[in-house]
Amino acid sequence: MLDQDGEPLLRRNLNQDELSKDQFFSRVPIVKEGETVGWLAVLQSRQVSSQLAESFMYSQTANIFTAAIAAFVLTLVIAFITVKYLLTPLGALHRGATEIANGNLEHRIEQIGNDELTDLIASFNLLAASLAKQKEIREQWLSDISHELRTPIAVLRGEIEALQDGIRPMEPKYLEGLHAQVTTLTRLIDDLHTLSISSDSAFRTNQRSDIALADIIDDLLTRYELRFASKSLSVTTDYSSAPDSTIYADAKLIQQVFQNLFENCFRYTNEQGNIGITLESKANELVAIIEDSAPGVPNESLPKLFDRLYRVDSSRSRASGGSGLGLAICQNIIEAHQGTIEATHSSLGGIKIVVRLPKQQ
Repeated sequence: MLDQDGEPLLRRNLNQDELSKDQFFSRVPIVKEGETVGWLAVLQSRQVSSQLAESFMYSQTANIFTAAIAAFVLTLVIAFITVKYLLTPLGALHRGATEIANGNLEHRIEQIGNDELTDLIASFNLLAASLAKQKEIREQWLSDISHELRTPIAVLRGEIEALQDGIRPMEPKYLEGLHAQVTTLTRLIDDLHTLSISSDSAFRTNQRSDIALADIIDDLLTRYELRFASKSLSVTTDYSSAPDSTIYADAKLIQQVFQNLFENCFRYTNEQGNIGITLESKANELVAIIEDSAPGVPNESLPKLFDRLYRVDSSRSRASGGSGLGLAICQNIIEAHQGTIEATHSSLGGIKIVVRLPKQQ
């Protein structure tokens, strides 16, 4: 403790010369009411400070090194968990893709979690299910085609063998039967070819132009006039709601659609029945409605009418010359024009086919 002049109050004065080179005084003023009234001197050692500093630096270095190691280990653990989390579903996707490539379309991947990888797995499962469904449809399609070809060929073979064995004489009526079977086969093969090309993406590049749908329908009705008359079928048309029936479409293909529809009306409508044809013009589309009288179809058959080779009554349809492909071809053509076609019950007692086609594209 020093007085105002720096003289010691409690012990003898120590000069700087009496101190070692590592010792020194550190003074702090004692202030009262703004005036220095004394000093507090503390004897310090530079060597001690150096040791403390070194100890502190060593302690801090050790702590930093320990923290760095801990952070590195923690990073490795997090990276391992993250990589495992990412690689597990990716590995499952790789194995799943291999299974699908090997033909196992029933393979599915378990969905766990709710993130982008889970969405990817869900999409993979959806793709696998779609491929399995397409395979099932293709196999059923091949089976149906084989059945459809086998029936007329078997009949044709039987009739030819009967002629060869002399069971039946070579008479015109039997030759007409052979011709009818050949005609059925030809029609079926032609329909299969048309259906095949109408399912191809190249089918959508056909030339299109502005055409009047009413003119196409009237032209077809002229062609079917005698056939409809042979069954006493009454045909009525109503174009009042579509004074302008112009659409942008392929005239040849649209003509084929309505020819198939009129053919169905002729084949499957009872004698002395009615056929109604209506055109309605909407803002951006033209609606064509073709409906006929009895017989109709059961409710459960309506969604299946556009399936390939589907027949409500197989024996009746085959006897009438139908291949079961007409409406499937119509659907492909209409969808190629970005339109829709659907079947419902008709107020006339039969079926109502509603075709919607865009006016411009």
